[in-house]
Amino acid sequence: MKIACLLGPISENAVEPTFERFFTYFKSHKFDLIICGNFDNRVVDYIKSQKKDINIEFLGQGIPNLLFHSPRLILKARSYDLLFTYGGHIPYGFLMHIISKILKKRFICRVNSYPSNRKTLKINIKRKLEHHLLTKGDIIIFNSKNQMRDILSRNNIDFRPNYHVIAPGINFKRFYKASPREVEILRAKYRLKRDEPILGVCITPRPGKGINILIEAAEILHKKGRKFKVVIIGTSRYNSKYKEFINEKDLTNNFIWVGHQPNHQLYKWYSLFDITVLPSWGESFGMSISESYMCETPCVASNVGGINDQIIHNVTGFLVEPGNARKLSEYIDKMIINPELRRLFAKRGKEYVKDKFDLNTVGEKYKELFDTINDKL
Repeated sequence: MKIACLLGPISENAVEPTFERFFTYFKSHKFDLIICGNFDNRVVDYIKSQKKDINIEFLGQGIPNLLFHSPRLILKARSYDLLFTYGGHIPYGFLMHIISKILKKRFICRVNSYPSNRKTLKINIKRKLEHHLLTKGDIIIFNSKNQMRDILSRNNIDFRPNYHVIAPGINFKRFYKASPREVEILRAKYRLKRDEPILGVCITPRPGKGINILIEAAEILHKKGRKFKVVIIGTSRYNSKYKEFINEKDLTNNFIWVGHQPNHQLYKWYSLFDITVLPSWGESFGMSISESYMCETPCVASNVGGINDQIIHNVTGFLVEPGNARKLSEYIDKMIINPELRRLFAKRGKEYVKDKFDLNTVGEKYKELFDTINDKL
């Protein structure tokens, strides 16, 4: 079976993990990529480095480019058995859905978003398109049970047999506890003291990730006299604004900005952290939670979307309502003062993640789904 996969621009932090999953999901079938973004050397170079025979086409950034190329996409899609949209279900999934109906092709849409409570004209239009896609699409894949529940609730839609929950999956060979020497090298490089617990954040910093809430929680901990460092892995155009906010709170000495780190190096950072924190306002899954547990570091995170699927509250970590800086600080503090609790949560969390989110098992679920479709062609 030949598959055309349409996806949006890929962030700097996501090239390796995105295609690692692609190669696992589609390992039994031929697939080509259509990327709704500008030409990206990182993508091309990575695929070449993996010696994969994949055709890649970049359509350019933005909705106008997508609409401009629509007639050619219709012609191109005729040569494929299955059309697949990876994330960005609005607008990319909606467009691919329309093309699939024109050509009478099977269509799968993987939903990679999380409901927003904002009300703007743009968001209202997206919701109408989303409702159409959810009710008319052939197969819809969600990243987590809670993401599916929240999106269906927002659209006032009941569960349907063509809805599937398949988590992104974690490569256990890539995420594991680093050696003491590897951790010590990082400690020495960034002058991290042993008596200062390290709160780690591994994300692309932007408003939806709740960085301001983490800063407010850090201020509360600082006023209590707690010693700690916050290490942030990732970069974005919002970094300067967050640094200004940190400076206003007189917390500059408590925060270390490491910037983007290669995916294959992240296990060292998770192993360095004493606690991983993810205070997002919404997450379809939240990969850094499972990645952290595989490196034996416990988590405190928002009780939203796929995070809820990965953390059992007060058993493997702590869940806090999004936006509650005071409660976030309380849960972080509980872990700071109790190393044994951190070890217990880390042990339980790793066992839970290994049982639920193995990338190879996820790949088998996709294979079963594709094989079912192939049998019907």
